Amino acid sequence: MKFTRLFIALSAGCSSGIFAHPATTPVSGLGALAQRQSGTYSNPIIWEDLADLDVFRVNDAWYYSASTMHYSPGAPILRSRDLVNWEYIGHSVPTLDWGTKYSLESGQRAYVKGIWASTMRYRRSSNTWYWIGCIEFGTTYIYTAPAATGPWSRAATLNTCFYDAGLFIDDDDTMYVAYGNTQLYVAQLTPNGLGIARTQQIYSTPSNIGTLEGSRMYKRNGQYYILVTRPANAEYVLKASSPFGSYTIKVLANNVPPATTGAGYPHQGGLVDTPDGKWYYAAFEDAYPGGRIPVLAPVTWGSDGFPALTLSGGAWGKTYPMPVSAVKTPPLTGTDSFEGSALGHAWEWNHNPDTSKFRVNNGLTLNTATVTIDLYQARNTLTRRIHGPISTATIVMDTSKMAAGDRAGLALFRDQSAWVGVKNDGGTLTVGMTNSINMNTNWATINTGTTVASAGVSKGQIYLRCTVNINPGSGRTARYEITKGSENGNILMLLAVSFKSESEIPEGSGSPQVGTVRGNYETGRLHDHFVKAPCKGSIPKSQYSEINNATVYVCNNYACPEFDALSRPAALSTAGTVMFIVVKAPLVELSNIIRWGPTYALTISFYCPSYVLMDASKNFGTHVAGSGLCPVGQSGTNLLIGIVISDTTMARWRAFGVGLLFMVVTDHPLDRRARPGEGGGPNGIGGTHSKHPALSPHCFSNRTIAPYLLLVSLDSVGFAATRTYIHAGATAAKELGPCCVTFFTTVNGTAQCLAGAAVVTTRRYKWIYVLGAAVRPVVYGARAATAGRRERNRGDFAITVEPQDAGVTALVVCFAFVDGQRQICIAGGTYTNTLESALWRYLWSSATADTLSGPG
Repeated sequence: MKFTRLFIALSAGCSSGIFAHPATTPVSGLGALAQRQSGTYSNPIIWEDLADLDVFRVNDAWYYSASTMHYSPGAPILRSRDLVNWEYIGHSVPTLDWGTKYSLESGQRAYVKGIWASTMRYRRSSNTWYWIGCIEFGTTYIYTAPAATGPWSRAATLNTCFYDAGLFIDDDDTMYVAYGNTQLYVAQLTPNGLGIARTQQIYSTPSNIGTLEGSRMYKRNGQYYILVTRPANAEYVLKASSPFGSYTIKVLANNVPPATTGAGYPHQGGLVDTPDGKWYYAAFEDAYPGGRIPVLAPVTWGSDGFPALTLSGGAWGKTYPMPVSAVKTPPLTGTDSFEGSALGHAWEWNHNPDTSKFRVNNGLTLNTATVTIDLYQARNTLTRRIHGPISTATIVMDTSKMAAGDRAGLALFRDQSAWVGVKNDGGTLTVGMTNSINMNTNWATINTGTTVASAGVSKGQIYLRCTVNINPGSGRTARYEITKGSENGNILMLLAVSFKSESEIPEGSGSPQVGTVRGNYETGRLHDHFVKAPCKGSIPKSQYSEINNATVYVCNNYACPEFDALSRPAALSTAGTVMFIVVKAPLVELSNIIRWGPTYALTISFYCPSYVLMDASKNFGTHVAGSGLCPVGQSGTNLLIGIVISDTTMARWRAFGVGLLFMVVTDHPLDRRARPGEGGGPNGIGGTHSKHPALSPHCFSNRTIAPYLLLVSLDSVGFAATRTYIHAGATAAKELGPCCVTFFTTVNGTAQCLAGAAVVTTRRYKWIYVLGAAVRPVVYGARAATAGRRERNRGDFAITVEPQDAGVTALVVCFAFVDGQRQICIAGGTYTNTLESALWRYLWSSATADTLSGPG
């Protein structure tokens, strides 16, 4: 059992409160799973952390109950009219009234305790809804309600633990509970369902299976079934003709490949039927860092009476036909303006709140409930599950009434946390970021955080936004943005933070959350949606470092979903640079032996497959292979440059020309990284100083210097356009049409061809120039077209993390050879929504959004 979710959290800590007023910003809805109206549905059916699911049907509606650990109210209830599209309708446990630690009182806390796998059912005979759960392995509580929407209240306390309980109501109205871990039991309840009439062990798990738990009990055709899980890879079915056995066992699912790339094996959950007799198995996948997400697959029944899972190509299907006709359901994402007098059902507090310290009245006001420097001890932290795979939360705060000592902000909240927001220290307001707020494996705070960025700010509205990637995998990163005055106003700060994958999460941990931390008074509307929001203002020069430090890591993160950690591409880039230098000497010696032409042909044969491997890489190993070939190929390009311009004077001119022509893209007055001469070997690379120069010295007489400089300049234009603008611009603006791609690629190819044609008169190695003219437009043009096609297929800024996007990391590696951090910054802006503001400064001050978007 794990505390496993990524939340939006709102918390007050020092004085008066947080207030949220009605929202007016439209919601795009791109972060939500679309309504299934095409006759099929996609897994996961809900990309949110809703673990230990118990799904059942009442008439033509389905209900879903899940674990919540220390969050209050507990045991959320969702309802669906088609078994696929769901909405929150309430909670079975109104408050966690099992001790003061569940209210963060007197320094106590109950992290990862509380509600684990529990069960919920409707009893027709009494028109009563039941929820049953064991708390902290010792006591079982029963809550009841006249309707699924409540009101719910505690009805009974049992001094035994129905561990991982599964409630079942038989045809004769007798109530049973299946429960246990390894040793499995069935309890018969008293007629009112509030006591125990009988308990019996019904199965002892053999050692070759291991642990079985997570019981769910059903009846079909006179046979009783108990579904149990072997954490965290298999699901078994027990079958008997009586509730108390004896039971036989069969595997339902074992190491079934998941529907979600990178997730764990589907397991736990239970069976559910439709009115027309179809059956489904609802399970969850461990999809960390986002948590445990539900998936649904059909089952059929064999002649032996056991269910069989319907797979797709041996794996859990990514799509299946809809169980029933799709019913339009309110989306799980959108804008919450806190209308009315109660919170929406998707909101939960971190532990029990102090109800006297908040109010909902056409807005949300959070008053200070705790004075503390420890986020994990602050009461009234309001949370919400983050919707996957990538989504954005935005709040707006009115800081005008914040008192000295107050803090308010937006946080990722888990056993490792970070937040951005506003501090009032002695009457001075600052905005900034605090990260490294951590707990240990015993859920004790070991670090209350470090401020990593801060800037002064005036009172008024502050917008805080956090975009989080919770695709399964490690090294996931969240991007924070702080703006002043309006949602799309001047950017005050851009920041990023990474968080752990499941392999790094201690038992019972949880996925991060987002929210406002300790706060005095704020005005906020909350969104959970994708929004394409170019900044209307400029970014101060002081924030360039923030962009560099934040966006490059986000870019790497989005581009490398299959990579283990962000440090790996960085290490690979460093290794490539070293290799690029080391390989020079052997190539000099090689050119002395086999001369220029064959040396260039050999090195360029490394160059082309390197990009093929990097662009097509779906794992880090393939990417390493391509990156290993690239430095040798880059040396081949240097050889071509050395052939065209083979004396030091022209090399200096080339450096100047490259600097001027790259200025449009890099904002550099001079490209100091331009390569001068290539060294001096006795036979090849030394140009005119070698024994057998590629070009005779007369080629560089005064009458030919100007044409060659022109050719090199054209080459630089093409090089800059294809290698820099297309890869950064097309990927970012996403509207760079095929006309632009064709134009820049043609300019590049034309320059190469002209260079080749010009040296035909020298009668020396002209085939090298023809080859060089062909290589660059083909290789770069193909890469640009591929990148453009991917982006056009993605839609309006809806970033889809796909394995083939590892090619963007190849782009980052290339940029390291060309112009270092500035172009990495632009590439990072591609995936962090900063390009349109940052690029204005990097390209030209008069650029507009239309300019950047291109004609496409």
